[in-house]
Amino acid sequence: MAEKLLETGLKGRRYRSDVGSPVRALALVIENIDQESKSSSADGRDCEWHTDPTIFETFRIAVGKMLEKLRPAGEIDTSLDGPLIGRSPEEQAEAIVRRVWSGLLAAEPLTPKQVSELLEQRGWSRRSQEATAAWLDGMYNAVDVRKALNIKPDRSQEK
Repeated sequence: MAEKLLETGLKGRRYRSDVGSPVRALALVIENIDQESKSSSADGRDCEWHTDPTIFETFRIAVGKMLEKLRPAGEIDTSLDGPLIGRSPEEQAEAIVRRVWSGLLAAEPLTPKQVSELLEQRGWSRRSQEATAAWLDGMYNAVDVRKALNIKPDRSQEK
């Protein structure tokens, strides 16, 4: 297990230096927008998108405008034969946000033994150490994301 976790850590370090993935490249662009959006108030307070509503709105608009610049050419296909199988992009986006938000709210750090027990409860046969390490990595990442974004793990936060 330790070997797998070490491998995952090294993989993460390689990931941070590799911009080959479009998602990673977008994350770097958003990080740049974050840096450009930071400001200070007249009273000397640091204002960032996750702490100040005005800077948040600036950041949200800037990210939206950047995504518009990156939009692929072509028409949106909401037909049954299209990529969303008859759903609108808004419906699909709402479903995605619900799943991701629920995952962030529910994430708890687990031990390898707890992961194995959880997988067995769900009817999945014994998993490899690699699969268990991947599951643990995902759970810890979700917990870290929740902490970094100051998301409280209670249902009253749902938006």
